Amino acid sequence: MAVAEPWGSVQRSLGMGFARSVIILGALLGALAFASCGRGSSKPTPTATSAASPTATAAVDATATPTATPTPPEVINGVTVTPLTAGAPVDLPKGVVLYVEGGCQSCDQPAVSLDRIWRDLYGTVHSDRLFERANPNGNAAEYITSIAVGNNGANMLIGVCSVAYCGGVGQIQAEAKVTFFASVDGGISWQDVGSVEGGGWAMTASFPAAGGIVRHVYRPSAGADWKTEYMTMPGNQVITSGPPLAGDATVLSLGYEVVFRGDDQTSLWPVAGSSAPLLAPKLPATASVIDAIQLDGPGARWALRWVQGAGPSSRGYLGLMTEREQTPARIFGYVPGDTMPAVVWLGGSVTLDGASSQSLAVNVLLPASALGSPAATRVRSVAPAILDTDTGQLHAIRELVARALTGGEKGLPDRTKILGVGRGTFVAVKGAGDCLNVRYAPSKSAQVAGCFKDGVLLNHLGQSTQADGVTWANVMTPSGAAGWASLEFLDLGAAGVTVSATQPAGVRSGDAGVDAVLDALASGDPARVIGLIKWTPIGCLAQPMGIGSPPKCPDGVAEGTLLDSLQGACAEGFYILRESLTGNPEFNLFRPQPLYAVWRDTGNLAWISHDAVALYGTPGGFATEVFIDGGKIAGFSACLLNPARILSEVPAANFLIMPR
Repeated sequence: MAVAEPWGSVQRSLGMGFARSVIILGALLGALAFASCGRGSSKPTPTATSAASPTATAAVDATATPTATPTPPEVINGVTVTPLTAGAPVDLPKGVVLYVEGGCQSCDQPAVSLDRIWRDLYGTVHSDRLFERANPNGNAAEYITSIAVGNNGANMLIGVCSVAYCGGVGQIQAEAKVTFFASVDGGISWQDVGSVEGGGWAMTASFPAAGGIVRHVYRPSAGADWKTEYMTMPGNQVITSGPPLAGDATVLSLGYEVVFRGDDQTSLWPVAGSSAPLLAPKLPATASVIDAIQLDGPGARWALRWVQGAGPSSRGYLGLMTEREQTPARIFGYVPGDTMPAVVWLGGSVTLDGASSQSLAVNVLLPASALGSPAATRVRSVAPAILDTDTGQLHAIRELVARALTGGEKGLPDRTKILGVGRGTFVAVKGAGDCLNVRYAPSKSAQVAGCFKDGVLLNHLGQSTQADGVTWANVMTPSGAAGWASLEFLDLGAAGVTVSATQPAGVRSGDAGVDAVLDALASGDPARVIGLIKWTPIGCLAQPMGIGSPPKCPDGVAEGTLLDSLQGACAEGFYILRESLTGNPEFNLFRPQPLYAVWRDTGNLAWISHDAVALYGTPGGFATEVFIDGGKIAGFSACLLNPARILSEVPAANFLIMPR
């Protein structure tokens, strides 16, 4: 089959496909013809009428006032559909890096950039440009054809049209050539991994090696029909083990695999060939899958979108799957309407503050009222958002709304399309010279796990130690290797209070009650520490009710018996019984730790009364707060927060021992 415009079948990685989807969605205003905005082709969806849930009609007496019968909730294969609704904007979640594609949102133009959006340990949001090519004029060369980002954001593959015109909205020129660039350190350094003649699109980024799978569209000879093949890069090895695919086949990337949609319109099969589908959602006969991603972290393993029906009766859905073959465990439905939200792109999994379940980073059409910006002048606009899977609410990401609305060329909307999500507690390499060595042990003589340039994000694992005159931070590299790096060359971010070292041994506050606690904690003597604990009597339970619950009754103790407990916290409160304190792994204060600072605190927390706080830990690690009340240890908190982040919120006048 001759293909004049092969662009449409690779919209997963191409910016113009995303722009087209926005135009179509805006034009249809809720008709939900979403096939054009998926990661795969714009192949028409089935024309069968969607299976609507029956609506009961109440019998009405001739003289009675008719009353409306509530519409029953929609159910698909026994799973109740949760309608998607628009919630208030939220901040970019902690511990998340978004990799976003930039470019004109509402026009057929290629992507112009790949950016990294993340929040450091002190809460500052950073936007870093990782890759860029100028917006071409006409058929000018050197434009981005496609961007693929691996699941964790470490590995990337980008196609750049380097000669002539490589396709997008028109005919691929005979001299066209696409060059591919790969990164294995989160987009800081790039290497040329090969090229193809004709059109080329990055589909997946491999892990851990540089490269991935690309889609190649070409003519074997002048005037011949267009051919489509899939190959690994580098090496240009054509994948021949799978079935032959038509040029207009719906092809998606799913994790590190490239898959195509089966004849049933719902199953997804590896292009490399397999006796079974990679994903086989059990959906109604009228369903057609248009987008899917693999998720990391706890919870669902895959998210997918599909449509049912066609035209004005079409409905769109988003589902979360925990098994390869099942009806999605959670299903969310798009409610038609000019002011109702609709998902147009799946990004990845995140953790939303206050949510108990996995959340998703997505691009969505949201009503102006949900964007919290005076620049939102349209009825609906596309913006990055977080889907709270507990409630079905879509929350625009506050820090990215302005960019999505007016951050494009000449103040036009920018697509700000989420291509990948990284998760962790990230710090950036800074001032390391050529690169920073990450070693397998905290020693200058230990084997090197990798050397990383300035700007590379390392995942801080929360521990640090001192050896060989160096303060070592325990980190994870982009490839997932755990090691140790010099804290001196890690940028923890800017804060109101800078912490460069812990207190010298023996430094005290001058407050007798506070100093008694400091002396006990410095002694390493469990008996002295236990002797200064302010025990809280709490009634035990035979069966604790989860996080924050009173403690479980010991064997032979009746429910409700008051037992001495120490209060602890990290997001949720907990209790440690006196008899189990010495063996409890959550209590880390029997071993002496370096002291950062001590301050008066009159703004008591709701869960614990105290008059002072002592902060312990090591530079670059996570801190432990000890709450002191009347010279007693009233409780503690070890919430994986950087100490300087905690200290930045303390008024200078409150310090009994100032941070160094």
